[in-house]
Amino acid sequence: MMWVWVLLGLYGVPWGLSLTGIPCLTDWTLLFWPWYLVKLRLYCLLVAPGPYFPLRLRLKLLFGIVLRFALTPLWWGLWMVDELVYGAYRGADLRDTVWVVSTPRTGSTNTTEAILHNERDFVSPRMIETFMPFVCVNRVVDLFEWTGKRLGFDAVAVLTRLAMSASKVNEDAIDHHPMNLYTSSQPEHVHMLWLSLSAVGQFNFPHPYHWERANLGTVLPRDVFLGAWDRLRHATMQKVLYRRGRGRRMVFKTHTTEDCFWLAERYPESVFVIGNRRPSHQLPSVLGLANSFQMSMSGTSCLSKEWVDARYRYLGKNWEEEITFLDDNDRVPAARKLHVRFQDFVKDPESVLRRFYSLIHMDPSQDETLTTAIANYVEEHRRYKRDRKYTNPSLDPFGLIAEDVDREYAHYIDRFQL
Repeated sequence: MMWVWVLLGLYGVPWGLSLTGIPCLTDWTLLFWPWYLVKLRLYCLLVAPGPYFPLRLRLKLLFGIVLRFALTPLWWGLWMVDELVYGAYRGADLRDTVWVVSTPRTGSTNTTEAILHNERDFVSPRMIETFMPFVCVNRVVDLFEWTGKRLGFDAVAVLTRLAMSASKVNEDAIDHHPMNLYTSSQPEHVHMLWLSLSAVGQFNFPHPYHWERANLGTVLPRDVFLGAWDRLRHATMQKVLYRRGRGRRMVFKTHTTEDCFWLAERYPESVFVIGNRRPSHQLPSVLGLANSFQMSMSGTSCLSKEWVDARYRYLGKNWEEEITFLDDNDRVPAARKLHVRFQDFVKDPESVLRRFYSLIHMDPSQDETLTTAIANYVEEHRRYKRDRKYTNPSLDPFGLIAEDVDREYAHYIDRFQL
């Protein structure tokens, strides 16, 4: 029980201050110091079996706890500046958000980027705006970028190199999934990492045993944490619209298929672009990327049967959620949903984009800006396929057989003609 007292001690100061009765302090504390995250880290630090958790990883987790504790006052201070100086951000309207929803490695990143080629009508948070969800901080970043242009150096490249170096993400992971601080298609990952609320957070742990054990009996129920995460995401999107929206519509990529019904209710004029892929083709890509990130973050491979089974179950649950969401036109009308198969987007992105514009009642044939945006993306997509060296790995290293996977999810494949 010692770790419980350590937990209470670490939480004494920030949570004591949050009980002052000022709602924003309570909210900001929960966003930066979720019980879930600290309990998970402390469990692995103090309780997890030694053979699975060497001293190096324990020290890394301890450093993360101490650093987050030390940075809490800064976090509060930056939120306070935004509330006092830029409080008008709360008036930004997100009701008509475009949600690009899919499980990982199904083309959601490319779909998001294709939509964002129309810079006149759409905007999305950049990765840097989700790592640092503060208008005041991003104003400084804007100034740094502006200064770089005037002095002849690439400020974005400088910031990206510093961030990638600090994150310790290896080149293999970047090859699987290119990214930088100004990428507008990765905000969901960043928010998940802040609160460790998804499979993304598993990359920090060498064995699913730790994740599953530490996830049991959390101090706050799941809906409270999802509420905190949603408030962070919602505020981030509002700040982006406030700072550089200029009347544009928000686009946000997410892998939380199970939340689609809830998102449709919260954002009543939103639309959903749902992507998917044949399971036997998707799985090796997901597992290969997961292994690269896990090697970066915990120094251990996730090729074990336990990890493969854990992620297989996670994907299977979300595949079933896709069927439920796309088939239930009573709760969310078909006029708010667009289904995009991975193979269709790869072969003909122009057709997919025209279907998307039809969904939101825009006609490229009557709008030169849309026609140009589509053409520019199609050309970029063509160069990407020509120059891309990455090939999808085999399922063999993960102990799975493609025919068995497709047989288990034959109903899913038949439903979407994958």
